[in-house]
Amino acid sequence: NVYEEEYMNYNKKRMIVALHLTVSSVMLLFGILQVPGQR
Repeated sequence: NVYEEEYMNYNKKRMIVALHLTVSSVMLLFGILQVPGQR
């Protein structure tokens, strides 16, 4: 079914984007926390 394949691909892209955003925000938080400690 073409629709099911499209839906699966869409879900995969959404998961990858969500994961990327989560990793980015976590890295950003750790970066902010580490800056005062280095000075």
